[in-house]
Amino acid sequence: MALIGILSGRSPDESAELMAAFYGGLGETGYFERKNLTIENRWAQGREDRLQELAAELVNREVAAIAAVGGANSALAAKRATSTIPIVFSSAPIRSSWVWSRA
Repeated sequence: MALIGILSGRSPDESAELMAAFYGGLGETGYFERKNLTIENRWAQGREDRLQELAAELVNREVAAIAAVGGANSALAAKRATSTIPIVFSSAPIRSSWVWSRA
């Protein structure tokens, strides 16, 4: 069963609408939690100083990918925590050079 991590500086309540869309998109592509997918959530609850610790927890769990949501700081914490696990993020400054390609 695939294991993915979600990392957010926000709380689950603040992100309910976004997470509903996320789970809907997974379902549209054939992925369903507890059926063929396990999701590890890490919520900083507004304490962005915890993001690095939470990102490290996901890396230690050996997730297949990290969805860094709730702001650019989540993506940056994930990037600092790993150079091998794919990171999907919803917002980050384009000029930040966070994304590279082998192509």
